[in-house]
Amino acid sequence: MKESIDTHFQLDNVTPKEFLAVIKALRDDCFYSPDEIAVELEKKYMFKMQDDHTYTPRRLFDLDLVTREKNNNKISYRINERGVKIKKIIDFKQNLIYDVLHYLHYTSYDKNNPISRKLLWSYYKGCYFIWSKKKKIEDKEMSSHIQSEIRLEFNQLEHTSRIGARFSSKASSSIKCWINVLDPCPFSPNKKDRSIYPRIVQNYELALLALDDLYRRNEFSYGTPVLLNEDIVNQLAGVFFLDLTCFRELLRIASKVTTYIKLDDARAGGQKITLLRPYTIMDIR
Repeated sequence: MKESIDTHFQLDNVTPKEFLAVIKALRDDCFYSPDEIAVELEKKYMFKMQDDHTYTPRRLFDLDLVTREKNNNKISYRINERGVKIKKIIDFKQNLIYDVLHYLHYTSYDKNNPISRKLLWSYYKGCYFIWSKKKKIEDKEMSSHIQSEIRLEFNQLEHTSRIGARFSSKASSSIKCWINVLDPCPFSPNKKDRSIYPRIVQNYELALLALDDLYRRNEFSYGTPVLLNEDIVNQLAGVFFLDLTCFRELLRIASKVTTYIKLDDARAGGQKITLLRPYTIMDIR
């Protein structure tokens, strides 16, 4: 299917619960239309999709977890190799699944691809804003901030529509619904407390994923050492809202139990980390 340049910054209403339900229902040997997926979910899992059945299958496509085909104006979806990997993570590393799905949302926008979904750019910008402010941002403040970022980064687009028309408060809430399911959650259960509480986890895979994102986002060559100064550690830890000391420990563990990274001993000039080759969700074991 031929795609046009994407200008859709609004995050559609795709919940983590429905996302997991849909990916469980899809198969790698046949295609399902969104309506067929809805029927399958109700029949096998007693799960009712939201009224618009297209949102979640399309999000899976945006994250390269499914392939799709069009026949007689009917779009259908089939799970691909990456989607099968997500199913395996659900089955065997369930404590990682929401972190992995957050990571896919956070990292999947490709600035060099004009059809890459701008809603994934919005997701990254929203998460980055939350981490930089170290607080849970109000929806109106978030939408206003992202609208400003759109004007700065995509000044070739037409921007005469009212504030929030391209990225609304509802979309801001959609970002936070994916952060809310992280375990532990960086947000306080007390709704009046808007502080961020950096997470402490034990999954070293998150450190490797964050490091790979750093290399790709900054176009570093794999095998190039990176100085672990305060700014870099903060950037790396922010991918998953992690405590900075916890993140350093995850890197240390990863350097001991995998061959993906080399961690130099701390010296007068500071400690350096080297990602020797790519680390993606397909490398999670």
